[in-house]
Amino acid sequence: MDWSYAAGFIDGEGTIGLAMDARSKLNTCLPYIGITQADKYRGFRAIHELALLMESEGIKTYVYTVDHRGRATTKGSPYQRNYRTMKLTIRSYDNIIRVLRKLLPYLVVRKNSAEDMIRFLTLFPPRTGKNSKRYRPKRIAGLREIPA
Repeated sequence: MDWSYAAGFIDGEGTIGLAMDARSKLNTCLPYIGITQADKYRGFRAIHELALLMESEGIKTYVYTVDHRGRATTKGSPYQRNYRTMKLTIRSYDNIIRVLRKLLPYLVVRKNSAEDMIRFLTLFPPRTGKNSKRYRPKRIAGLREIPA
């Protein structure tokens, strides 16, 4: 599997977005990239191959399964659906930037979303966590902040 194949998955089944951090009192937005595949039609194998591709580049991914049990209707008759899905999620600031830069030449449908996410993460670096000090602008010695 290569990055063009991974870009096809992101275009077709993936999500590039921001989620609010419910644990934080700072109303922090957390960027994420997610791909969901059903157990049918070899979807789990594709998720594992994507995870191996990204881990070979040093990108940390989270892969987990979800059981769906619910009711759906088709042609007016209810039926029980029981299937599992597997989700691959990337949540780290650095990893998202690296993945999007590798995928950007191959994306078609989500190209604007990827460019917007790169711009957003460049303009608004993380305020908390291990990456916050690296991306925080440096203060100039001798200058005081102007009170609001």
